[in-house]
Parts: sequence; structure tokens; C-alpha cells
Amino acid sequence: LVRIDGVEPDSVFSQSGEGRTTYFAGHFIMQPGETKTVTFVYMLPAEITPQNYRLVLQRQSGANALPVDVKVGETSFETVVEEGRFGWP
Repeated sequence: LVRIDGVEPDSVFSQSGEGRTTYFAGHFIMQPGETKTVTFVYMLPAEITPQNYRLVLQRQSGANALPVDVKVGETSFETVVEEGRFGWP
């Protein structure tokens, strides 16, 4: 994890998970009707390439649909995490 922008600095969390996964998290507070941009910058380990990489985005349970802009290597796209979890590719 290089950095996370848009969250409380003391709330940033990174942990290795199962199956060579890594989790990132950060806390922020939003008022009703407010929008917020949170940016995660992460460098893939040398043995991982965009061709053998899988990105999973998960929104907080009970939260509204989450629009996201994603850039992995030279690939960029926009999507919405509607059902709690999104995987790419």
C-alpha cells in the first residue's frame, strides 16, 4: 500500500488475507447527501502482473450502491458496486 487519500489518517488498515490476498481499509464520516472520493494507491508485488491479477471491491453491508473508478496497469474503467461485491476481471 503506497497511500490512501480521503480517509482519517489514523484509520488506515492493511492486512494479508487468505490465498495471497491483501485487504485495505480506512474510516471516514459523511453527512447525508454528501459525496466523498477515496483513493487507494497500491503497487503490485513484482511477481503479480495485471494479466494474473484479480481486484475485488466490497462495500459496507447496508450501504448504498458504490460508484468506483478503477485503474490497473493501463486498464481504466468505471463501475458501480451494487450487490456488495465486485470482482475484476
